[in-house]
Amino acid sequence: MFSVALVFVTLSGLLNAVWNLFAKRSGHPTVFLWSFQWVAVIAFLPWTWVAVAHHAIPVRGWVFLGVTITLHGIYVVLLARTYAAGDLSQVYPLMRGVSPLLVPIIGVTLLGEQITAIGGLGIVAIPSGRAILHRPPESPWQWVSPSPPTRCWTK
Repeated sequence: MFSVALVFVTLSGLLNAVWNLFAKRSGHPTVFLWSFQWVAVIAFLPWTWVAVAHHAIPVRGWVFLGVTITLHGIYVVLLARTYAAGDLSQVYPLMRGVSPLLVPIIGVTLLGEQITAIGGLGIVAIPSGRAILHRPPESPWQWVSPSPPTRCWTK
């Protein structure tokens, strides 16, 4: 069972990276990303109608749904703008690393969630890994990669 989960997680990561590459390479990342969002809305709408028809959603649930939709819309706009402005090797890890960092912070501060020590270590590992992998060549982290990356860094 573990190997099946590992295959699905790996394929999911690969497909996510591929569609983000397509978004970056498209002439209009905003149009590309919003088109994908609408395809997902249309594809999942029948199941949504069935779920809403069979389960009462309290007002608080509708509020959370509205906030989620708004935040996701803002995320799509920001993702498109970063793809239009920066190199994929820099903006992809940045945009993908923001959510796993912000969600626990919001969960703890606004919803009273509890984080275990292992969970906290994972949360710290996300921005730390991003910082190590995307450091300028003159960084004190030279030991991570003996040769500086070939990409162009602006100062």
